Amino acid sequence: MKEKNGLLSLRRASHGVGSRGAATPTLAKATIVGPRGLSQLAIPRAHGEADLFLAQMECGRGRFPAASGPGSSAFVCHSRGATAQLLRGLFSSGILAELSDCSPLMQFESICSPVGGFGLRSSSAATVIFGHEWCVEMWRAAAICVIELMRQLRQRQLLLAAPTSWHVQFVNGQPRYANPGAIAQYSSTRFAKSVRSFVHEFGVPLALAASGQRHLVSAYLRSHWRVPPAVGAESASFHAEHCRSAYPEKGKTLSTLRQSIEAISTSTAEPASMWAAYQRDDMSLTASGEWGYKQTMVSAILERLRPRSVCDLAANAGWYARLAARRGAATVAIDLDDTCVNRMYRAINLAKDEVVPAQFDICSPAPSAGVEPLRMPSALERVRSEMVFALAICHHLVFREPYLSFVQVAHLLAGYSSRWCIAEFVPFGATPANPYTAADRDGSARWYNLGGFVASLKTTFRTVDVIEGPALSRKLILCVK
Repeated sequence: MKEKNGLLSLRRASHGVGSRGAATPTLAKATIVGPRGLSQLAIPRAHGEADLFLAQMECGRGRFPAASGPGSSAFVCHSRGATAQLLRGLFSSGILAELSDCSPLMQFESICSPVGGFGLRSSSAATVIFGHEWCVEMWRAAAICVIELMRQLRQRQLLLAAPTSWHVQFVNGQPRYANPGAIAQYSSTRFAKSVRSFVHEFGVPLALAASGQRHLVSAYLRSHWRVPPAVGAESASFHAEHCRSAYPEKGKTLSTLRQSIEAISTSTAEPASMWAAYQRDDMSLTASGEWGYKQTMVSAILERLRPRSVCDLAANAGWYARLAARRGAATVAIDLDDTCVNRMYRAINLAKDEVVPAQFDICSPAPSAGVEPLRMPSALERVRSEMVFALAICHHLVFREPYLSFVQVAHLLAGYSSRWCIAEFVPFGATPANPYTAADRDGSARWYNLGGFVASLKTTFRTVDVIEGPALSRKLILCVK
């Protein structure tokens, strides 16, 4: 498998990747994951003897039927030549397992490799979220994760060749490095290159995001590490300080890098916003007297339907996403607000909930890259789940940018759902209050009503049922495809 034209390459796998002595999940898709992927970077491969694939597992097949969360993806590494020999030795000697226990390297098991070298596959599936979909706290955690892995490798006379954010994924709030094929034998020259690559791939994006310029991160990564003209002073300083040289003779390269990462202030990245106090994050996740109609009904639906995966749109504090995770669903929680996603990530990380936070506009998710059969799945494909929560969001989509119609909202929700959707309709004069009135959009007095919303949902869902509740309350609607 080779990268072509700087795009993530995708192929349909006509064969299973067989695990010795174990049941084999069928690979629906296998996608190369690398720095020349979605960002289309013109960066040379670290060493051309290992490819990392994103393997999307068919639901209900093989080893991961219970872990078929959003995306249902495992990481598969096929290596050749000297890299295959190195990885085979590290695996058979137990060093890879040791690194998985004491560092952020994902756990891997050996598999047969179709390229005739040595193959490894991650031991569990994961929801795949890339760096341009991280909040600033996730960037910091990812950077520290990679530094720790580099430190553990350095103690074993190994290094991480060309560390990249594309190979970091979050599991239970913790970042894990997903590419054992990047491990190489230590040399001072390669170590220096590795550190400089880390600064470009993690340090500068973190400094950009922390200075309130997260929107520049994707542009920076696409520009082959050229600092944008509008770059903040903090990120420019970080770039200048750590990119000059990074040779091991200086003695404390990695510890200095970690101190620099930890010293970056993120206060600018958490501005006050109307959304920051929109949802409580301190309510008990166990049924209690403080629960109302909405919390009680969502919990009851989760208990009855038992979705394997949930996508919470405009998750805010992530309370409902965490509730779904506590009910056994692999969950992804999406929001666009910086402050909300950072706070949500900290709460998920503290509680070790099985929720993957993501920061992007649900109306404009990252598109796929490439052309079939060489194509990288879009963000929508990676997070699509059995059940979607659209709680306290539909009225905002209608009365604020992008001013969607009810039919457009219905198509949006159906795109994120493979089976169910719990939507919330907020009528004018509802309790809690609808912040909008008919004056906020011309003509809305004629069509903004529960009946119109239900009729629109029926254009994309087979059955649509309104869940009865208090007379003047917001209404929950259960939709089934």
